[in-house]
Amino acid sequence: MRLLDMPLTLFRLVHVDHDPVQVGQKLSRSSDKSNQKLGKGMYFALSRQDALGFAGTRNYAYTHLVEVTVPYAVSDFFDQRKDENAVAKWVSTHPNPDIPPNFEKVHGRSTRFCEAHNCVGFIWEPKGSKRWVEVMILEQCIGAGFEIMGVEPL
Repeated sequence: MRLLDMPLTLFRLVHVDHDPVQVGQKLSRSSDKSNQKLGKGMYFALSRQDALGFAGTRNYAYTHLVEVTVPYAVSDFFDQRKDENAVAKWVSTHPNPDIPPNFEKVHGRSTRFCEAHNCVGFIWEPKGSKRWVEVMILEQCIGAGFEIMGVEPL
């Protein structure tokens, strides 16, 4: 089996008041609250170090770092690190017929792009970060959630 085809182990920072923190429980809460988010979905770090690097840049108090294995491989995602303008380029040639140009939100563009390219989300580095890599799984690809395999109190 090629490395690109193996299920991914991902990391997520959580707060005990909002998410489960026990091994065996399932994470299923998606998010789209930030303007920096690509779309409605679940956001993870590609490594433990990336998650802790992200935590160090926020004023939010996370209580735990959880580890999950998702049923997706690297090849199931669009790697936006290779072309950070791919979605914008694609949207310019594939406008949404239901929404006037320039009014479609980033979230809608990202979802349409993934559906057209048969991917479950994105891998990317937030602009200017170069400190961590994020993975976003679209809400419709979350299903019942992802089982927590490991928990680390912060």
